[in-house]
Amino acid sequence: MLRTRTWKSSSLRLLNDSDRDEALLICDRDAVTNVFVSARLRAAGLDPGRLGAQLWGYSDRGRLTSLCYSGANLVPVAATSGAVTAFAGRARLQGRRCSSIVGPAPAVQELWGLLSPYWGRPREVRAAQPVLAISGDPLVPPDPLVRAVRPDELDILFPASVDMFTEEVGVSPVGADGGAAYRARVMELIRAGRSFARIEGGRVIFKAEVGSVTPQVCQVQGVWVPPDLRGRGFGAHGMAAVVALARGSIAPIVTLYVNDYNSPARAAYRRAGFIELENIVAARRRGAACAIIVKRTDPRKAPHDVRRLRRALEPAPDRAAQIVDFVRRRRWRPRRRPRRPPRRPRRRSASAADAPDRTPAPS
Repeated sequence: MLRTRTWKSSSLRLLNDSDRDEALLICDRDAVTNVFVSARLRAAGLDPGRLGAQLWGYSDRGRLTSLCYSGANLVPVAATSGAVTAFAGRARLQGRRCSSIVGPAPAVQELWGLLSPYWGRPREVRAAQPVLAISGDPLVPPDPLVRAVRPDELDILFPASVDMFTEEVGVSPVGADGGAAYRARVMELIRAGRSFARIEGGRVIFKAEVGSVTPQVCQVQGVWVPPDLRGRGFGAHGMAAVVALARGSIAPIVTLYVNDYNSPARAAYRRAGFIELENIVAARRRGAACAIIVKRTDPRKAPHDVRRLRRALEPAPDRAAQIVDFVRRRRWRPRRRPRRPPRRPRRRSASAADAPDRTPAPS
């Protein structure tokens, strides 16, 4: 009988703080792509309790080569084909806990191909999201009224942050807790000096935050201008101000990503001096805000047909893998017949034909 254990791997292990330096070296090979994972490891270490996630490590010939961040997002880092298989098995074993899968296209597509039979179909597909970066001075004058937000301005900034999130994701961040968790996150960025805005008369004219930060790269998020003020240059000059402030006090490279259909925003970023590096493809799961975000290095290979992309992200179910998973989850075993003692040969009774001839011989 062939026994397959795809959810276990001798090369896969849970990393801890003793692996921190080696893990950061892997992240720093592509500092822009891996800024999220690198920032999380630098800020919280590798202990799952502090990190709020697990960091899986895949070793090839005894050397750590690939990582996977497993938390609110599932993020493979420098993942080879063997590492992806091991990561998918581990993720399938623990069940779906993440809201999105983020990473380079080959790794994410292979990972999703192994997980899609168990995690369901994407709810939404975004064909492409360009990744942009700038490492020099902006090309337009910075808006002098853009500055760091003060803690006492939280009540002014929070409604704008909610509007931005709802417009971008399609779901309000104000949940059953009344928005307490999201409000705390906004205040955390304000206190860290990473929330910037132009505020006039108690109204937000422009806002942006710096989320993930490493010594090399910082990632801008939450860029927003009120709809009635768009097209007036607040975005380009506001981003120029954010770039100047971030490069002066946070990190030398500023990066962000944007939806490909948001032409005004892309034009504003280009005016500010951002350069498009690669594309992202995003798909969101049905029933939950789960996104599969795929980074593509060649924009020409990014499919523009949403249905074609969805088919690419939803391969045919692997029936053999489904059976293996069913056996593991249900602890099902085939029924076995009870063993019977070996049959003993039956003794044949003597018959007239077998009896020896005792007739006396004639004299």
